[in-house]
Formats: sequence, structure tokens, C-alpha cells
Amino acid sequence: MGNKISLEDEMINLKITSKQMVRSSKKCEKNEKAAITKLKKVSKLWRHDSRKILSRFDICDYPT
Repeated sequence: MGNKISLEDEMINLKITSKQMVRSSKKCEKNEKAAITKLKKVSKLWRHDSRKILSRFDICDYPT
């Protein structure tokens, strides 16, 4: 018939899987924090650049 997996082997596999999931979760949280800080930096730069662009339009008197 087939290979039977004992209950102890199944428990070991579950523990290993649990540890892997915990590590993966921590890694994802770290990546999420890094992505959020990058987005904040980019949004600050974008706001600054958009102010420059708008001020240029105000100075140049472009027809609307």
C-alpha cells in the first residue's frame, strides 16, 4: 500500500511549517515597513516638485 506517516512525523512537519511561516511573516512586515517609508519619501519629493512646477507656471503667465 502506501507509506504511512506517523503522528509524530506529522507533528514535526507542522512545527517546521509553523517556524517557516513565522519567519516569512516577519520578513513581509519588514518589507512592508520599507515600502511605506519609500512611499513617504517619494510623496514628499513629488509634493516639492509639484510646487516648483506650479510656481513656474505662475511666473511665466501661460495663457489658459
